[in-house]
Amino acid sequence: MNPHTLAAAALIAALLIFLMVVLGSYLMVTGFAQGATLTDRGLRSLRYFTVQSNLLVGLSSLLYAVALIPVLRGRANGVPAALQILQLAATASVGLTFLVVTGFFIPVLHSKDMFVGPNLWFHLVVPLVAIVSFPLLFRFAPLPRSAILWSAVPMLLYGSFYTLNCLLHGTGDYQNPATLNDWYWFLHWGLPVGIAFFVGLCAVTMGLAALLRAGNLHLPKK
Repeated sequence: MNPHTLAAAALIAALLIFLMVVLGSYLMVTGFAQGATLTDRGLRSLRYFTVQSNLLVGLSSLLYAVALIPVLRGRANGVPAALQILQLAATASVGLTFLVVTGFFIPVLHSKDMFVGPNLWFHLVVPLVAIVSFPLLFRFAPLPRSAILWSAVPMLLYGSFYTLNCLLHGTGDYQNPATLNDWYWFLHWGLPVGIAFFVGLCAVTMGLAALLRAGNLHLPKK
């Protein structure tokens, strides 16, 4: 695949990711499939890492698409390095969402409706498209090893505010979702277990970022 074709394909993929995030956000905010697991209407939906990570990858993909326009016009050879790192962090974050849903919420908590309405886009379609696109198409800037550490920042920040909120206001009643601050049930088994969960999630995010980085740098371009 020549550089121009690669840039065109990456532009299409980036815009597709952005549009799918817009669609998922619309479905979430307007209450489509309201009552499904881990969904909420309006701004309350922003409390979920799923929504935040999808918004992040949607924004980063839009910025990546804009940065690719000069490449397609022959005015630039690549995108800014910071944008490449941001795209990796965003992709690893939505990849984490997919892994947590398929590896924890469905088999362990037997959560329902994880792929219904906006959850279909945020838990499955957007993560998979982003994970496939990053190593194959988004290859227009180098990725230092430090990018792996930066990829853990979104989950680290989220986990810190999540835990602090539960410490200040309590976890809430696990039998009454309307009062629940520990909506992911990570602190249900105690604070040490909850902290261990978040440390593990950061580690998984960095592991996924390392794999994505390796694929992005080493997979053949043809």
